[in-house]
Amino acid sequence: MKRIILLVCVFTQLFVYAKDGRIKYLTFEPDEIFTVKATSGYITVLEFAKSETVISAATGFKEGWDIGAMGNYVHVRPVGFTSKNQSGEEIEPNSEDWRTNIFIQTSKRTYLGNLEVSKNGDYQYRITFKYPQDEAERRRQKAEAEKKRKEAEKRRRKAEAEKKRIHDELTKKTVPRNWNYLLKKNENSDEIIPDYVYDDGTFTYFGFNKTKSFPAIFEKEAEGESLLNTHTEKSNDYNVLVVHQLIKLIYLRKGDKLVAILNKGYGVNPQYKYQNTINKNIKREIIQ
Repeated sequence: MKRIILLVCVFTQLFVYAKDGRIKYLTFEPDEIFTVKATSGYITVLEFAKSETVISAATGFKEGWDIGAMGNYVHVRPVGFTSKNQSGEEIEPNSEDWRTNIFIQTSKRTYLGNLEVSKNGDYQYRITFKYPQDEAERRRQKAEAEKKRKEAEKRRRKAEAEKKRIHDELTKKTVPRNWNYLLKKNENSDEIIPDYVYDDGTFTYFGFNKTKSFPAIFEKEAEGESLLNTHTEKSNDYNVLVVHQLIKLIYLRKGDKLVAILNKGYGVNPQYKYQNTINKNIKREIIQ
């Protein structure tokens, strides 16, 4: 039991000595005057915000006070001086005659204070200024930045999800609605004969194996032929040429090669509602 009590006493004493009264913290207020208590042979340091730079520091009793500045620090100490009267005596700092004021201008603030020589041994080693409003503003800015970061991340995720949705919609496999196509060819035209043809009610699909080449695709009209808009896709082992509409009579051409394809299911099983893309959620717009 005695050992336990002894340990408690030791730790209590260490805690007391860890908080030195010669180190002081002050909350900055623009219209309040602070007081510095110093003593002969020691300097007292004034510490301002790290974001501040001291521009000037002056006192009303320059003969009795040594003042220096560096960065965001000002250091002061009382000093003796020789009297200018006939006696020329050396006058040492004292609590009555060395009382004066100090003015400090930094890159951000103005500080006004009193300088005193301590007579009770209650002098200070360092005075550090605190800025609750600045700290609150930093916290606010940090919170605002974090909020903006989260909002940007949310927008990015939403955009990525939308991009993926559109990609999935565009690449979604279609369901064939009509396989009823009749084919006729000229001689030596096997190279451009598709392995299969079907439509999904919106687009027409021509599948070619890897040994074949893509032909140009035309619509047979009363006054001639017109070239059709197409794009290509991959489907398993086939290269697929996709025509962006349903055609009743189609010509495939490459050089002197010709294949005619008749859509015998044309108009038999139409879409309930017209679409110009393979997916009802995607709209196609031609910009001229």
